[in-house]
Amino acid sequence: MLAVESRLRELGMDVTEVTFSGRMLAFGDAYLSADAVLSWPDAADIDAADIDAADTVEKGTTLAVVDGTLTVNGQPRAPDIFSQRSNNKYLFHRPDINSVVIVIPSTAAASFLVGMFQQASAAIRDAANDCLAAVQVMTENQWNALSFNIRRQHKPIFVRYGSVGTVCPDDFTARACALYPRLETRDFGDAALATRMVPGTRIGVVDSAINSNNTENVGILMHELMHTLGVAHPSDPGSTKVTQTSSVNTVSSVMQNCVPGSVGCNLTFTLSPDDVDVIDTLYSPQPGGSCAYAFGLKILVAN
Repeated sequence: MLAVESRLRELGMDVTEVTFSGRMLAFGDAYLSADAVLSWPDAADIDAADIDAADTVEKGTTLAVVDGTLTVNGQPRAPDIFSQRSNNKYLFHRPDINSVVIVIPSTAAASFLVGMFQQASAAIRDAANDCLAAVQVMTENQWNALSFNIRRQHKPIFVRYGSVGTVCPDDFTARACALYPRLETRDFGDAALATRMVPGTRIGVVDSAINSNNTENVGILMHELMHTLGVAHPSDPGSTKVTQTSSVNTVSSVMQNCVPGSVGCNLTFTLSPDDVDVIDTLYSPQPGGSCAYAFGLKILVAN
């Protein structure tokens, strides 16, 4: 328990606040015990008799982002805890998704990515009646031309476009890669320091693999944008299932991590019904109807 409490304090969280959700990865340095689960503010909804080790032991990877590296062993880096699970209760620290901006390199080679990211982000935004708003897509030159006061109000996702060894150095088979949500402490436009969970801040796109605008490549960018929103591969061993979505590892999904056309690969390049269910549950207004950012892990209600 000391390890759990220490980690939560490092993240600026109240030690009584822990949350879960899934097809998400659960991240943390320590194992969670039944005592930790029962200390949560929503503990009244959890029957101690229903808690078993398989549900309360959530283990993941807490990694600092260093040297611009986007992946570890082919998986997105996730520096901070944003989801956890216990029995049939799912909690999620939903990122602040207000004023998200995707920033594309200001090079001729990368210019086509502007339209592709506009397509990919619009498909995710329009998939369900949820809190996801329109995402701006701009070049680095346009971003740098904004005043500091304007930039600090946004949550930028910076795109890197280049060779696999440069943009996705931990997975030389990757066509793209991304970061998961992370905590940031800075001035978000309120003239005061605050800590918020924000969408993953980097996406790497491999230039030899993605160099034209087509349905498959837009689907790949959609996959990476879903990672920045916290959605894992269905087959990731550390992932937990979003309530009332498919628990089948081979479910048809834009989030599958497999070679198209291979046996058992159900990778899609458009959002499947299960993908829409995931987005709808994670990003729909919760009880009270609010889409406003709220710090900390919260129990989700399935949609």
